[in-house]
Amino acid sequence: MSFDINTIINNMKNAAVDAIKDDVESIPDYLKQIFENEKEALKALAEARLAGEISDKEFQNEIKREKEVLEAEILTISIMTKAIAQKAINAAMKALVDAIKIVI
Repeated sequence: MSFDINTIINNMKNAAVDAIKDDVESIPDYLKQIFENEKEALKALAEARLAGEISDKEFQNEIKREKEVLEAEILTISIMTKAIAQKAINAAMKALVDAIKIVI
């Protein structure tokens, strides 16, 4: 059997995509859930400000805190994407190694 780089690259791409297909689809749902989880807190904060129960300064401080909470939650996505990228790379490299083993 010959070593056809075009076929190998195509197999590597397919392996990478197949390896992460389900993982990638979960990210938008995870992001939506982050905002759903914060909805009540954000609603209460907005209502308190609109009702004059908290000052603008308190509101700004709370907004800053909520922003930090959301940022921490969303940083989890970067960890998820790094793991997904590693999974894709591993699958692609396995396809290459397997192809070479067949030729040898």
